[in-house]
Amino acid sequence: MGNKLVITGSNNVPTEIHKELVIARRDIATSHEEADNIIVQQAIMCAKEQSGATVVVADDTDQRSLIDIKTTVQAHRIIIPGLPAAHALSGCDTVPTYFGIGKGTVLKNLIAAPNSLSLLGCSDTPLPDVVDQATKFISACYSKTVHEKAMSDTRSGQQSLEILQLQPHRYKHCHLPQKHL
Repeated sequence: MGNKLVITGSNNVPTEIHKELVIARRDIATSHEEADNIIVQQAIMCAKEQSGATVVVADDTDQRSLIDIKTTVQAHRIIIPGLPAAHALSGCDTVPTYFGIGKGTVLKNLIAAPNSLSLLGCSDTPLPDVVDQATKFISACYSKTVHEKAMSDTRSGQQSLEILQLQPHRYKHCHLPQKHL
């Protein structure tokens, strides 16, 4: 069958080059604006078409990356069910991220406890159970051994602590004069 090259760029319709033939791949076109989603969608479609390795070349950063999709799936099979929940909970362009928690921290915690977000997305699970599990996960991302009862307490407590740690010279304890009645 030979190698195929599928090029995705600013155009919604990728271009495939195979045996000196250039084809507009309208079947894998997308108008989604997020590169993360486009890359995954098109890599999966290409992987389904051929039995060999599907390699993604990403050069949208300072370094070029080569990713073998099938090998990566095999290596990380245990966390795949939790990835959508981890992504939705930890942040994306439509959900604000948590202060000080990046992709690496989320992945580290998901690898350590692959079923830690198993309730997110389960419509038959009581909402308080889902929120409790999400709160425990975010607490673990902040390296807290005891989690708060509410997610907002986890977030705001951690943010205040980290802001003070980042700029301790700007915040000084002081006593305000008390007015006498």
